[in-house]
Amino acid sequence: MDHRGPDSRGVFADDGIALGVARLAVIDVDGGDQPLANEDGSVVVACNGEIYNYLELTEELRGRGHHLRTASDAEVIVHLYEELGDACVARLRGMFAFALWDRRKRRLLLARDRVGKKPLFYAQRDGALWFASEPRAILATGQVPADVDHRAIDLFLHYQCVPAPMSAFAALRKLRPAHTLAWSGGAISTRRYWKLSYRDRPAPPEEELCERIRDTLLEATRLRLRSDVPLGALLSGGVDSSAVVAAMAQQSAEPIKTFSIGFDVDAFDESAYAREVATQYGTDHHELVLDASAMELVPRLVWHYGEPFADSSALATFALSELASRHVTVALNGDGGDESFCGYARHARSVPDRPIQLHYAERRAHQYFGEEERADIYTPEFAASLADHDWRTVVEEPYFASDSTDLVERTVDVDVQTYLSEDLLVKMDIATMAHSLEARSPFCDHELMQLAASLPMGTKVDGMATKALLKRAVRDWLPDSVVDRPKMGFMIPMADWLAGGLAANVLLDPRSLERGLFREDRVRDIVGQHESGVGEHQYRIWTLLMLELWFRTYVDSATASAPVTLSVT
Repeated sequence: MDHRGPDSRGVFADDGIALGVARLAVIDVDGGDQPLANEDGSVVVACNGEIYNYLELTEELRGRGHHLRTASDAEVIVHLYEELGDACVARLRGMFAFALWDRRKRRLLLARDRVGKKPLFYAQRDGALWFASEPRAILATGQVPADVDHRAIDLFLHYQCVPAPMSAFAALRKLRPAHTLAWSGGAISTRRYWKLSYRDRPAPPEEELCERIRDTLLEATRLRLRSDVPLGALLSGGVDSSAVVAAMAQQSAEPIKTFSIGFDVDAFDESAYAREVATQYGTDHHELVLDASAMELVPRLVWHYGEPFADSSALATFALSELASRHVTVALNGDGGDESFCGYARHARSVPDRPIQLHYAERRAHQYFGEEERADIYTPEFAASLADHDWRTVVEEPYFASDSTDLVERTVDVDVQTYLSEDLLVKMDIATMAHSLEARSPFCDHELMQLAASLPMGTKVDGMATKALLKRAVRDWLPDSVVDRPKMGFMIPMADWLAGGLAANVLLDPRSLERGLFREDRVRDIVGQHESGVGEHQYRIWTLLMLELWFRTYVDSATASAPVTLSVT
């Protein structure tokens, strides 16, 4: 776990329980080492992340008679727990996964932030509980097996990730975002403590709504500028990350450090737009242009993600994070803007008879494996092992639980709870923390997200124009070329980069073909059609490649202590 916390290590042990922390020091660098306790040591916490409203909470707690020993953000958790018990999470404005031990009650409380910025895995066996930010830390105990959950593999092939609460490892689970888990006497219970509501619809003029968006974004950004170490921003050149940079620049006395990725294939390169924003705000701008040699990062990528993960933009995010980490310890980004303010084409499409199918269809458009494609490639034995597993529940549960009466807006709610939390935020957290870089996302501030959820759907999508009100709100902050350009999405030149033969070397290797998951003839067809130009299967090939390399790293290896070695041509 050193990559997540290279600055210090701390351990608290108490009669059969232990909390351990590898700390990345951001707030109160010298005095904030963890674990941290309350005045009499009866409540102890280990926290990954940041509590952005810690200054306000500290003042309030001191006014109520609490004595805080440090100037760190994490210490407020133990004192809030003294006041509110498990409900303390409702007062935290930030990104976090924490473990809190109540020594008097011999009770453990685990909690995860509202949208899932910070990960939390756990395993329970024979009354014992293990938990960590990454699965590898639990597997390293040697007491939790690395057996594969076939249902998770099925979900991965459809969604390009393994959604919570499942894990790729049968013995591990993930705590869902906005949930707590309590352990006492060997028994666990979970509770959801927050959810977006789409019912409260303000009716002011749109200009007043725009002002509220700007004010809330500025506040969310201001809170995320609290740092005792250098910070900057990951700037893609899209509206969301550009608006964050604009909000930072308006509240910073020093030039902002910005970091962008370009590609050697023009159709995928957005760096010129990022450069425009950087020039407008006089940032200290850094660029990195990637070519096919970036494929050399793939083994490291697989090792760090810990589970099968096939969002190909993770490769570029990983490289961008490495660049930024040479200059700063904290980087703000634009994650969450599309999900809150309706930035995807599917949010503007007309509603079909079965609206939930809209979400399924969008996943198929990304050329991952839909239901028919998976049925076609699975061996009879692997298909039989899935029994009555239903992959649809991942999107159906949040869709039908949404309190929105607008059918398209329900798919927006699904995106917040699935695509954002299980894909985009996982991608960013792993890529940045692999390089000891903390990522902060103002658009994931829960107060800004609730404001966006409450906006009338007609203000967020105007005909086929997505993110209409947000663009209007920040238009004066950004160049017209950035606000008005079509959305590209953060994609890499996958077809070009797979031309080197890496995928064929791995997927057609006997070691891969003999796993018993996929029919050999179908794997050969997919690879052969793509290489001959008969079909475009680059994303399916990438998905299969990420899965096979995960098997080699985590299942074939007894320790998963290092990335696998590959020959990249």
